[in-house]
Amino acid sequence: YRSVVRLCLSDMAKSDMGPPPVEFDVVVMGSGGRGESFLRPDQDNGFVTEDYPPDQHNRIDAWFIEFAVRVTDALAEIGFEYCHGNVMAINPVWSKTLSEWRVQTRTWLGKSQGLSLRYCDIFFDFICVHGEGRLAQRLREHITTLAPHPFFLREMFKVDEEHGVALGLFDRLRPDPLPGPNHGKLNLKLTGTLPLVGAVRIMALRERVEDTGTLNRIAGLHARGVLDDDEQDYLSGAYRHISALLLRQQLRDYRAGLRPGNHVPVDALSKREKNMLVNGFKAIRAFRSRLRSELTAEIF
Repeated sequence: YRSVVRLCLSDMAKSDMGPPPVEFDVVVMGSGGRGESFLRPDQDNGFVTEDYPPDQHNRIDAWFIEFAVRVTDALAEIGFEYCHGNVMAINPVWSKTLSEWRVQTRTWLGKSQGLSLRYCDIFFDFICVHGEGRLAQRLREHITTLAPHPFFLREMFKVDEEHGVALGLFDRLRPDPLPGPNHGKLNLKLTGTLPLVGAVRIMALRERVEDTGTLNRIAGLHARGVLDDDEQDYLSGAYRHISALLLRQQLRDYRAGLRPGNHVPVDALSKREKNMLVNGFKAIRAFRSRLRSELTAEIF
């Protein structure tokens, strides 16, 4: 990202557009913001710009529109696919001044429903990948202050509640039962990393942990005494194990000329790997049950 941004800035400076009209930070969101992308990642990026006088809007906005097109096109050329959900700086939703971002995030938290929650789910994992980081840090502090609202966190959990781990009766691994190319395989993103990442994000927001990476968030929660030693060990181990299995399968897919995906055949796992996966899933399930109880006061 940094190299692409620098090249595009150089091209802009040499063209009629000139240098940036105001200070700005480039942010990456989603799995990229967490530092957890696998093979064939798509783009989730945006701009946080310095506030400027309203009468300068057309001139400054035109510069950033052109810059966003160049950055996203260049990223696509080197393998970062365009985001199918249009979560990119070319979309005005993801390119705003600091003041506009503060208003936008406050509105999302206030609505706490539907698309607003999905946007929070993506955006709250952002990190700065270019710029001084001053604007991005001020925005992070703003979100850290607002996000611990109980109603918002409960609604976020409800959105992620459908993402359970792949454990069935008697805690046996539950592969995809539907006919098709993924029959008998485990979707280790949808039923593995996603249930853990989402739950850890919510608890980190509640406890004002500013880190975005899942392992760093777990460490931050442990440092605050929210997770005990065993919980930290099991959850960190589960994330590392599931991620390793996913990456190994994606490399196998790539070498076989296939599109890297998130499905891992159960018979590709050793007995020890299966046992570790079951233990990891059980730890994630227990953590999610604890979080549900704390957010909703429901025991089951």
